[in-house]
Amino acid sequence: MDNLINHCICTKCKYLIINKNLWNKEDIHRKYCGYIMPYQTLEELINTTNCEFFSEDKTKKRKVLILGASGLIGSSLFREFLCYDSFLIFGTYNFDKSHNDFLQLDLEKIQDTIDIVNNINPDVIIWAAENEYSKENLKIKKTFIELLQNISSNTKFIFFSTDAVFSGEKGDYSEKDSITIPSKNNYMHDYITGKIERENFIKALPNSIIVRTGPVYGKNLNRKWDFRSEAILSQIQNSNSIIVKENFIRNFINNKFLAKNILKLCIIDFRGIIHITNFTKRSTSNHYKLLAEYNGFNSSLILEEKQSENKDLSLNNSLFMEINQNLNY
Repeated sequence: MDNLINHCICTKCKYLIINKNLWNKEDIHRKYCGYIMPYQTLEELINTTNCEFFSEDKTKKRKVLILGASGLIGSSLFREFLCYDSFLIFGTYNFDKSHNDFLQLDLEKIQDTIDIVNNINPDVIIWAAENEYSKENLKIKKTFIELLQNISSNTKFIFFSTDAVFSGEKGDYSEKDSITIPSKNNYMHDYITGKIERENFIKALPNSIIVRTGPVYGKNLNRKWDFRSEAILSQIQNSNSIIVKENFIRNFINNKFLAKNILKLCIIDFRGIIHITNFTKRSTSNHYKLLAEYNGFNSSLILEEKQSENKDLSLNNSLFMEINQNLNY
């Protein structure tokens, strides 16, 4: 078994091989390796001479920089990456330092952002900044564009977009479906057009991923619910009723589920647009009723408001499913 130590395989696989019992039990860890497949035997692994999970320096950790790590998505990603020794993780915050290792960064400051990226020289940059799409945040838009123009072509850039780029007329939208610019009287106009603009910028990058999802919900590092869930749960906790839309269909996605799948995208050789969803679409009212019941609250306090027409923003996740099947997850 000692001769395995000198072979060029990742440290996670070495650990599992040396500990035979763990090799059979720790299924999830060895599936992250880019070369060694999960059902190889120990005897087959003795002749392994390469592991694509790492670069030429097989002991080098993959560096990941999360811009906006204190938000719901960013903090979930940071927590997920910390579970794996194969990554060296960096996260930035502006006001809320929810983890001691976070680096302070105001994304409105272009040069500060470029300097942090250059100093870390990450293999992956994940843009997880939130609340940046109002007209007042043109400075962050400038930083975003400047960053894209300066990062190395070897750096993978991951950006989160939204199901709201679609019109909602048909549902089950694939990555190839046309997006729709909203009317100016749409209350989400600035948010949606901001996402569309950034998608167009990113498509020009040779090594980028645009991740579209439905509404993300869950708890952050401080165990606080996302702002939408918190607003509704706090109302019904105080026995107040609240009205939500009934015929507004979407794929609500848990932040932990999203983080686990973003980690996979950092490992595999994938570029382009991908829809990451859970496997159930539901109305807004149904989602929050289920969330209320999960927290032990009275779901009947959530009242349904019908819109004049149905709107279905559900996403087709066939590509996402295909990638997961190829990875044997």
